[in-house]
Amino acid sequence: MSKTKPLGLIGSGKVTSSAFARLPGLTERLGPVKSHSLRFASRIANGIGAGSAVRRYEDLAHCRIICIAVPDDEVPAVVSALASAAVQWDGKTVLLLDTWLDSSMLHPLARLGADTGSMCHAEAPAEGRCLVEGNRKALIEAKRLLHRGGYRVQTVEPHAKPLVLAALTLAESLLFPLLAGAEECLRLGGVPPLQAIGFLNRAVTRASRSYGKSRRKAWNGALATEDAALLHRQIVAVAQADPRTARLLVACAVEALRFFSRDTSWIQQPS
Repeated sequence: MSKTKPLGLIGSGKVTSSAFARLPGLTERLGPVKSHSLRFASRIANGIGAGSAVRRYEDLAHCRIICIAVPDDEVPAVVSALASAAVQWDGKTVLLLDTWLDSSMLHPLARLGADTGSMCHAEAPAEGRCLVEGNRKALIEAKRLLHRGGYRVQTVEPHAKPLVLAALTLAESLLFPLLAGAEECLRLGGVPPLQAIGFLNRAVTRASRSYGKSRRKAWNGALATEDAALLHRQIVAVAQADPRTARLLVACAVEALRFFSRDTSWIQQPS
């Protein structure tokens, strides 16, 4: 294999639909492509429009960079097979592509001398920002691939991707039930659906802007000021209309106060 093709790819699943598989820095340098069968490896190479299918993990031995783009549940088996292959790992970089798994999954290869890292979309793919973690050499190689594709790069400490995922869970996934509860309160109050959505959008925008300016100091409202009478009237009104939403309101209020190391004894449970 030509020395001008120093990058290998191990792929399966929907790898050809991944934006990472079409990075200019990857396709221009792609040599061997390995998968669970030679036929599927050929399909990947044809779908990407670069590289050539190979049968064995040893056929990746000459590659300076090896990218792994397989479903998460296949990663341990691939790593084990690579670690058992007749490959000299010193001076090689192994990158996990398009996954929230981090480079700790590549520890068997790191122990053999490989530089390891991972990269994935930090937000929605359309945002064009990627999250990269790993050791210094792996970060350099990942940035080279991503910059050629026009991506912006956000690096984090090695093995810290779960913390970023937790941040997105808090900022996005956990926000959804709160918005649903807020919309339910507006519905019960007789606010038409379109007006309710506008009401919530403005509220979220105000909160986001305030937090961006002053962080935790911007927290306000009956809960933040510990206005027990005002908050209790809200809880009672919601409990009478929809006990399930009231339980969400009270539980979130209590946990928010605990997070900020504030007293929770003044929160009254709905009767």
